[in-house]
Amino acid sequence: MVRARIGLEPDGTADKMMIQDIRETERQLAELESAIIPIDGRLDAIYAELERLDRAILSAQSAIEGSNNREKAETVSQIVKRIVVVHEPNSVATGNKSRNSLKQLIFEPHQGKPVVYEMDRHHLYPSIGSVSR
Repeated sequence: MVRARIGLEPDGTADKMMIQDIRETERQLAELESAIIPIDGRLDAIYAELERLDRAILSAQSAIEGSNNREKAETVSQIVKRIVVVHEPNSVATGNKSRNSLKQLIFEPHQGKPVVYEMDRHHLYPSIGSVSR
């Protein structure tokens, strides 16, 4: 019907190009449709993760109040993936031992941005921009 309106020859070059464009568009559409994630499924996953984090935080708070160090460490490890300690070598050596100074502590959570604490003389302070308020 379209060919009759615009005067295309059946099976001509323009006809083949149009059919090729239609097939390519249909392929792209199918690819895009397969990439769609149902929003309610994503929300369910997000809420489940939030509940898991809430439980982990409550568990960590109660474990810290207790006296069992192993339980404390296991509980905190559910929230904190690792803690990086950055040392700065001192130029002064004492006897056969050289001393290092604490420069930074970096707390890397399982999810979210790391929190960096900088050493300033004898105190640790959050780095500017590493803690969101």
